Amino acid sequence: MPPVSEVLHANNSSLGVSIEGSEYTWPHHYGDAVLPELDSLNPRQSYVDVYALGLQPIRFTIDADSSWIELTKDPSETIDHRYFVNVRWEDVPPGRSVGSILVKSENTVVRVKLPVIKATPEQEMEADGRFASISGPISIAAVDAPVNRSVNGVGWQVIPDYGRGKGAYGVYPVTSGSVLPPREAPGLEYPVYLPKAGEYEVTLVLGPVMDFVPDRGMRIAVSFDDAPARILDIFEDKEKETFLGSGWWSQFTKDNVRYLRSRHMLSSSAVHSLKVTMVDPGVLVEQIFIHDKPLSHTYFGPPPQSLFRRNGD
Repeated sequence: MPPVSEVLHANNSSLGVSIEGSEYTWPHHYGDAVLPELDSLNPRQSYVDVYALGLQPIRFTIDADSSWIELTKDPSETIDHRYFVNVRWEDVPPGRSVGSILVKSENTVVRVKLPVIKATPEQEMEADGRFASISGPISIAAVDAPVNRSVNGVGWQVIPDYGRGKGAYGVYPVTSGSVLPPREAPGLEYPVYLPKAGEYEVTLVLGPVMDFVPDRGMRIAVSFDDAPARILDIFEDKEKETFLGSGWWSQFTKDNVRYLRSRHMLSSSAVHSLKVTMVDPGVLVEQIFIHDKPLSHTYFGPPPQSLFRRNGD
């Protein structure tokens, strides 16, 4: 039998701190602890975890240096301590601000920075009733489309509890014929607010469909406003995307989704309409990301957001 050793925890009361969005822990990491930036047009909470490194109970304090930071302890009975981080946006001035959360014990001090960005009143007016973000990606659950347009008895229908979220959209009847632009086809529309002009990427998270139709691929169209639609085909690269391809088993078994991506140049900021239009039946749309920077490497991607409402409804 090969040598066997046992790793024992130190018999002390040292603590560690981990934060949302980072694989590192403090105080042993040399870099600053910085939470993901929070955005007033996409309000959500973040978190900080404090946990024991040794065998002894830990004693510490955790406080914020800014009045607009709210800390709420997770009531779960565990040996670790999670604190949810929320922002009182009414107390934050427009633009970018940075606050800090201090975790202190007898021999350890960890400062966690919290960057935030608050929209101006003008930005809030333009973003009202839209999926919006100032600094990060926009993430939309496909089934939250405010506009769902059917054509000649063919349309998008919700499949509840399908996939990674609360459902997906699929075209019914599934025996419908393909519809290529510029012919009118069933479509979904999503009102969005984008803070600047430039190039944006749209990532569609789709069901893990197979190439079961021999004479065509699995296509869907994406466009902004009145621009010509971009036709995307899951099986454009047959060798790579077919279930007989070399990368299929490792990627699609792990992810249980397929991705399609398109890039769009927008000449103006502010309000736009993202349109997702049927080409072939059989494509199931679960989630949509709109971003001008690479997405962070997470399994589920950014969590879906709601339509922004100025009055908070």
